[in-house]
Amino acid sequence: MIQAMREEAQRYAADPSLQLVFLHLPTPHPPHFYDRHSRTFTGRSPGAAGSYPDSLALADLILGEIREAMTRAGLWTRPPCWSAPIIPTAPRKISTASQTLAFLSS
Repeated sequence: MIQAMREEAQRYAADPSLQLVFLHLPTPHPPHFYDRHSRTFTGRSPGAAGSYPDSLALADLILGEIREAMTRAGLWTRPPCWSAPIIPTAPRKISTASQTLAFLSS
C-alpha cells in the first residue's frame, strides 16, 4: 500500500498540468512500520514495529523521491522559484525531552 502511495505522489507532483497538489502521506504517523537502518518495512504487528525516527526517515525518503520526480519533470528548478512549492507539515512533537534527545542522536 505504501509503495502505491509513493508512486501516486510522485506522479501527481510531477504533472505539469496540475496547479495544486495536496498530498497527505501516512508517515510519520503510527503505526511505525519502517526500519531506517535496514531500509526495510517491518510489518504492522506491535512487536515488529519501527519507531518514530524510523518513520521520519521514511518521510524524508518519500520527500526525496517526490523532489526527484519533480526535477525529472523540470518542475523543481523552473522559475519563478515559487512555481512548485512543497510545504511539509509535521505531526505533534515527541512528548518527552529524553525521546527528543534519543531521536536527535540516532
